[in-house]
Amino acid sequence: MKCLRCGNDNPEDTQFCGRCGTPLGTHIAMNAQVDSAQLPMVEFIPAIRLAFRNYFKFSGRSRRSEYWWFFLLTQVLSIIGNIPIVGWIIGIIGGLAVIIPGISITTRRLHDIGRSGWWQLGYWVVTIVVWIVLIGAFAAGFAVLENERYWFAGLLFLLSTAASIGAIALIAVWVIWLVRKGDLGPNKYGPDPRQRTSQQPYKS
Repeated sequence: MKCLRCGNDNPEDTQFCGRCGTPLGTHIAMNAQVDSAQLPMVEFIPAIRLAFRNYFKFSGRSRRSEYWWFFLLTQVLSIIGNIPIVGWIIGIIGGLAVIIPGISITTRRLHDIGRSGWWQLGYWVVTIVVWIVLIGAFAAGFAVLENERYWFAGLLFLLSTAASIGAIALIAVWVIWLVRKGDLGPNKYGPDPRQRTSQQPYKS
């Protein structure tokens, strides 16, 4: 049986490909055919154009390359914003310009993995709460330490450490979501943006 994902020839009764480990069932074979018909990764300039073209579009899906190229743009603007005067102006104007498309493209990226765009609101709310607890507990710990209430200071420092771990875990989960490959084929948020059979907005 020929594996449609890697092309390896396998014995007829084999359930998994001996080369790539892909199950050789009908459903997986169909998925492999879909994979072979996928569009190539969108490049930087088309991705930025697409992000600004869909400035207020909070429906549909966006693939990983589109999201991460836009994320790179925001980081470049952040670096430029550290340059005195001219950089400050560019950073402020550029930062304001990417707020809304940043929210919309994150919404579409979450849609691509089958999750609601409202998850980003939850992420930022929880992030703010965690950092408030982290900084507040840390500062309060030093204040209590000056009064020689060591056991209470220890509890506050422990709380601050737990908040730090929580912040790292939250960021890790968020990044994992955003780098995850989108759902294969259509989902409840729209067609697969990687498939040639869907709309192809990446042409410049």
